[in-house]
Amino acid sequence: MNAPFAPIRLASRLTADDVLTLLDARILDPEADFELLDGEIITVSPAGPLHQDVQIELEEQLAVLRDRYKVTSSATLRLSEVSLVDPDIVVYPRGLKPLAFPPTEVVLAVEVTVSTRAYDLGRKADAYARAGVQELWVVDPEAQVTHVHREPSPAGWGAISQVPFDAPLSPAIRPDLTLTLTLD
Repeated sequence: MNAPFAPIRLASRLTADDVLTLLDARILDPEADFELLDGEIITVSPAGPLHQDVQIELEEQLAVLRDRYKVTSSATLRLSEVSLVDPDIVVYPRGLKPLAFPPTEVVLAVEVTVSTRAYDLGRKADAYARAGVQELWVVDPEAQVTHVHREPSPAGWGAISQVPFDAPLSPAIRPDLTLTLTLD
C-alpha cells in the first residue's frame, strides 16, 4: 500500500537562489511569466500587442546608448536576496552580466504598463528604489504618459514626474538624448 500523498511546504519567503535552483531543476517553468518580489512569486500578464509596440519603439530609440551601455529586453535583475524581476528594458554598463552585478549599476529600467499599472507603480517601483536602481520609467501607453522615477533610496523615490508622450523624454545618464513616444 502506498503512503498517502503529503504536500511539500515551501518556506513562506523564497529567495532568489531558491527560484534560480527551481528553474534550473525545471520545477518552475522558465517560460512562465512570473517574478519574485519580496520572497513572493507574482504571476504577471504576458505582453500584448500594445505593450510590445511601445517596448520595441523604446528599445530602438535607446539603442544610441549601446556605445557605452547594454540595452536589452531580456535580462533578469536580482534586486535583493528575495527579489528577481524582469524589466521590459534594462540599461547597464557593458561588460556586466545579468544576475551578477548589483542593481545600483542599472542606469535605467523601463516597465511598460498596460494591465499591471498598480503593481508597476506600487510594489515593483518601491523594490527598484530600495535596490538603488538609478532611474525607472513606467510607461503607460493607455494614459500616454511616462512616470519618471529618480533619486532612489530605501524609503522610495526622491523625485517622480510625469512626461506626456508628445513631450521630450531624456534619461538622466544622457540629458542631451531626446526621446518622444508616439502611438501610431
